[in-house]
Amino acid sequence: VSYIIEEYRCGRTPNPDVLCNTRIKFGAFLDAIGGMSFDYVASGHYAKVIHPFADKMDGPSILELSQDTVPI
Repeated sequence: VSYIIEEYRCGRTPNPDVLCNTRIKFGAFLDAIGGMSFDYVASGHYAKVIHPFADKMDGPSILELSQDTVPI
């Protein structure tokens, strides 16, 4: 929070993703999955995960590809 306040005091618009990426996505998250075995990890605000068997949340999950193939 102090980072955000300091940025506003300096007349800048803070980027909260900077803190999220360093502390959560590339910090706590990687620590939490460290002992697990994954081929890939997908992250992002727009990730869409589909659970084909709604009554079995521990069943397989599918990551849907974006319809927009052009990055912003």
